[in-house]
Amino acid sequence: GAREPMRMHLPPGADPCSLTSFYHGGVGTDVHTTVLVEKVVSLDQNANTFEIVFKIIYIWDEDRIRYLPDGSQDEMSACKHPCVAVGLPNAECPMDKSCSVGDMDSGPAGSKCCDGIWTPIRQGGDFQRFFANALELEVEYSDLYMEQWAERQGDTLMMLTERIKGTFAIPMTYKMYPTDRQELDIHLAFKGGASFVRYQSANGIYLRGGEQLPGTLREKFNSSDFEELSGWWIEEGVKVQAYNASSDYLLWFHPGYVLKFDIMGKIFSQNGIDPKPEILQSVFESGRPPSFIIIQAAVNRIPNSFYLNIMASVVFLNLMNIFAFLLSPEAIEARLASCGTMILALMAFQIVVSDNIPKTGYSMGALDFLLVSNVYMVVAAMESVLVFWLHTHGITPFGFMGSTEEAGRVREVPELLGRHLQIVDRIFIAFYLYTYGVLLCVTLFSGFILVFVLVGAGIVALHVGVEMFRVMQVFKEAGASLKEASKDKLYDSFASISQGMSKAASSDASL
Repeated sequence: GAREPMRMHLPPGADPCSLTSFYHGGVGTDVHTTVLVEKVVSLDQNANTFEIVFKIIYIWDEDRIRYLPDGSQDEMSACKHPCVAVGLPNAECPMDKSCSVGDMDSGPAGSKCCDGIWTPIRQGGDFQRFFANALELEVEYSDLYMEQWAERQGDTLMMLTERIKGTFAIPMTYKMYPTDRQELDIHLAFKGGASFVRYQSANGIYLRGGEQLPGTLREKFNSSDFEELSGWWIEEGVKVQAYNASSDYLLWFHPGYVLKFDIMGKIFSQNGIDPKPEILQSVFESGRPPSFIIIQAAVNRIPNSFYLNIMASVVFLNLMNIFAFLLSPEAIEARLASCGTMILALMAFQIVVSDNIPKTGYSMGALDFLLVSNVYMVVAAMESVLVFWLHTHGITPFGFMGSTEEAGRVREVPELLGRHLQIVDRIFIAFYLYTYGVLLCVTLFSGFILVFVLVGAGIVALHVGVEMFRVMQVFKEAGASLKEASKDKLYDSFASISQGMSKAASSDASL
């Protein structure tokens, strides 16, 4: 009878010789996909690229091997993938026609070659595979494994494994730096064949060192002393998501296709064709929009390096800045010199570490801390200038707490005024440490921020209360000083009068 030509270059769902074909009420070819990530080689946080080594595994059911003719000895010698479904006679295809790729010289019984059979990575024609966001790609090897179904004679489970090393580009966000988490997406697209091939996904895993790493070394490398990607730890779970091009997803309505619709509509109009949306859509549906598989590995930044090498240094510089307030209020040169030195040191330090920080066009959580640290140092310098101005003009900021006479006495006595201004310094230090501590707690321990705010506020309130008590003590000393001064003045008056009377008495006696 007439032969039905074999379509081994097509998936089973597109071949009438397959029971999974739509021609026989089948549902098409299901290709199950999963991934094994072996190594994340590098991550460039400024170029938003990453290099990764992984294995991608495709598994599908192939029932057409039974229709392949036996290969000749020469063909089997050159065959890279001998079929495992051997010993089966050349069966009749479901359309009552002999499914055959052509006449061959008969070889050993049951010898068949599967090199020409369809796989998900076969290039050419309407079925193509490509990595949409790959910058560099190297397929180190691909291995096709076949296992005959025991319960279904003639059906073969096909498993194709590829080991790939590639560099991929993906947008990243650093809003949460240095505790950010990055999702490293690999976009795998399959052009055409959506109606014949349906991609199913199963989540994969990250296996440090890959499958070939000996167990003793794997146990060693899994300890916390070893990092595979410096500064990051890699999550074990790898997400694999499949999106088949169908009316459920309408992938042809993305902006690129909208632009093509517009251009195609103009061409239709110029040629007198009504550019109805349904006509344009049918054109692109016939073009077989791609299906996608998104492979998503995730890495989390280890923030210890930032905390110990950058943040700790900034905190120490700010704490050293506080020592300037221990100087006398009138020592403005020394205080400003200390603040200026700390500001310059902080700026130089930030320049040195800038290469280790992501360069973004928006603010990041931890870098806001560095910015506010600069502001704190400037505010400290401004406080020193304010205290010096108060001292120079003999003004006490606590004058409202005492009587007019006591406030005047404080302004007159440099020692009392200096003590008031030192209290200003101590209150400023308390608020400086409290607010800076809240900022530090927000950056490091956001879960304890409420406790820190409440406890810190209580400590600051207690400290301010103690300082207000000292202010009143200064006013009391000023009042006592006024009384002593009044007594001395009265005594001097009496002495002057007495001296005057003595002189008058002496004059009378001489007369």
